[in-house]
Amino acid sequence: MGKNNVKTLGAIRSELDSLDQQIISLLVKRMSSAHDLVECKVKNALPLRHKDRENEIVQLRRKQAAKSGLDPDFAERMMKLLMNHSLALQKKILLKRKKA
Repeated sequence: MGKNNVKTLGAIRSELDSLDQQIISLLVKRMSSAHDLVECKVKNALPLRHKDRENEIVQLRRKQAAKSGLDPDFAERMMKLLMNHSLALQKKILLKRKKA
């Protein structure tokens, strides 16, 4: 590999590192909403899980992904992973709340 290829590779890796940092920051923001979500659900006597809403979100993100050139199946897997993690976090918050 020539010196120019290494610089290009370095620049690409730097861009990917920056994007990864942004993704993590967005995930932190999304998961911090779990606290507000639990409070709202408890206050309004709503269940933690709302399957219709989850399905709606998955379908919306699949469409968004397809329009953006991203594999809709990948987007669906990511959304389900995020929602499952959020649900687990909400359960954890609720459990801590009950123990307090």
